[in-house]
Amino acid sequence: MISRPLLVSNVTMDVRMRGLLQITNSSLVVTSVFAGAGVAFNIWAGDVTLDSGSIVARESSASTSLNVVTRVGRTNIASLNINGGSMYSSAMQVGQAGFLTSRSHGTLRMTGGLLTVPGELSVGTSLNCNGVVAMVGGRIFVPNNLTNITRIGD
Repeated sequence: MISRPLLVSNVTMDVRMRGLLQITNSSLVVTSVFAGAGVAFNIWAGDVTLDSGSIVARESSASTSLNVVTRVGRTNIASLNINGGSMYSSAMQVGQAGFLTSRSHGTLRMTGGLLTVPGELSVGTSLNCNGVVAMVGGRIFVPNNLTNITRIGD
């Protein structure tokens, strides 16, 4: 038993090509102490499942910026499944192209738990990409009301 979370600090964490990450009764923390460092939690292609415990993708507690982004579906089919526990992500993009020619599909599935996104929650962010949010339980909390569905460009 490990009493400390898996900590990914100042680098991007990627799940790629049929990768699988399952968290049960544990924690994953993706963080950066450098504002604007480009640190992200990317689910390019594969699955991440949170059964219990927590996932935190955010800046260090001293920072007020919202730069650590969780991206689901960047090049292929990817999913983030929250069955329980809690996830905090500074910003989240579901269905976002990693490359100009990407035709990705990102899915956020919730059957329980809590997802908090204080920055922007964007679904279907890029041209040729699909984003899906499927909920049968749980709660999504976006305190700043920055939610965009199928936004292409600004």
